Formats: sequence, C-alpha cells, structure tokens
Amino acid sequence: MRALRDALTLRSGVTLLLRLVLCGILLYAAVGKWPAPRAFAEDVANYRLLPAALVPLATAGLLGVEVVLGLMLLLGVLLPLAALLTALLTGLFTAAVASAL
Repeated sequence: MRALRDALTLRSGVTLLLRLVLCGILLYAAVGKWPAPRAFAEDVANYRLLPAALVPLATAGLLGVEVVLGLMLLLGVLLPLAALLTALLTGLFTAAVASAL
C-alpha cells in the first residue's frame, strides 16, 4: 500500500513539474514577443502560411493563447483542456517550422 501511495505521490510531483516547465516555456515565449509585436508579425508573415490580412490577427491570437495556456497550466485550471490546447499549439508550431524547411 505504501508503494502505491509513493508512486502516486511521485506521479503527482512529476506532473506538477512538467506543468510548470510548460507554463514557463509558454510565458517566456509570450513575454519575449510582447515588446516587439511587429517583429513577431513579420516572423509569422515570413512563413507564408496565412494571407497578409490575417497575420495581425494571428499574431495577437498566438500571444494571447500562449499567455492564457501558461496561466491555465500555472494555476491548474481546466488542466485537460489546457493540455490538449498546448499539444495542439505545439503541433501547429512544429508544422509551421517543418513547412519552412
């Protein structure tokens, strides 16, 4: 019984650590983009995946999503949804980078 409790405690600790790491990555990424949103918009436009008219909206949306997901992970709010959306955002970023190769 003690082994099971210890395993669950370890799992909870690892889950919390991973949540905080992902939170840090998302918030760090967002904070780095806030001072120069035009430079970030140019970076998004350079991928040539979106029409020019959608780049400002996508730029603002990505910044907002990164902040909201980071806060959700930090605060433990709606964790299954936060995990799903973080995975989707990571997949989107991976696909964008892969398309630029």
